[in-house]
Amino acid sequence: RDVRISGEILRAGANWNATVRISNDARPIVASSTELSDLLRRLAISTLRIVHPIKLAEYYHATRNTSALMDVVENIIRTGASKSDLVWAYNFWGLVLSDENKYEEAISKYAKAAELDPEAASVHINLGNALHNWGNTFREGGQLSEKYLQAGLQFEKASKINPKLAATYLNWGTLLQDQKKYSEAEEKYRKAFVDPGFKGHAANGLALVLEDQNKISEAIEVYEEAIRTTPGLTIPYVNLAQLLSRQGRYKEGYAKLEEAARIDPQAFEVYWAWGLM
Repeated sequence: RDVRISGEILRAGANWNATVRISNDARPIVASSTELSDLLRRLAISTLRIVHPIKLAEYYHATRNTSALMDVVENIIRTGASKSDLVWAYNFWGLVLSDENKYEEAISKYAKAAELDPEAASVHINLGNALHNWGNTFREGGQLSEKYLQAGLQFEKASKINPKLAATYLNWGTLLQDQKKYSEAEEKYRKAFVDPGFKGHAANGLALVLEDQNKISEAIEVYEEAIRTTPGLTIPYVNLAQLLSRQGRYKEGYAKLEEAARIDPQAFEVYWAWGLM
């Protein structure tokens, strides 16, 4: 946004007093505090609320302040922001609801974002994930199959909008894996695998579906590749350890769990797998 910001900070006794003026808002921001750092933080938040509310919402999301985040998101929608801001707001609202496992509500927000911008590939990915996760809440039958089908259609749309977006294929692979369509899942994971930013997670998913197809030696190689690519990710160590133990290679399996425990001593899945082995 093309704005000009001016103002002053003055000290009066024990207090710091500030006035900030923003060119596209007639009301000045006025704040006071006994701590300069607190004053600056409050000024930054108030300024971002006017100049760049999306950045403010991202800050609240990073600091896990959901109530403040939703206040910003709802204000963007309420004040009739630009279309791109509205798409962002509905999409982010959907993410918050998905994090709370409120998938049906999340889907309605993603659908609104997709209605505003049908070419937003990330919205279709998020919508596909919400449908997939909602489907997982049904044990069997028509509801599960229908949600999975709808999720697949969203990933397909995303792939047509941007054929090179690795996130599409990573999430699509996970859906197909849950559907036990292992060869199709393998194909999607391999497409995500070429992107360095997704290689570790894609390699882990790929190894799992290779294992499901009894391609054991290839699965071990891919788990090792996941570990080399993203050494801070513990789940490939855990999955490889369990696979090695199933092959009777217990010593090697325990060694992988020990490595994972050194990387993240708080990783629950490491000790859970240790107990099972």
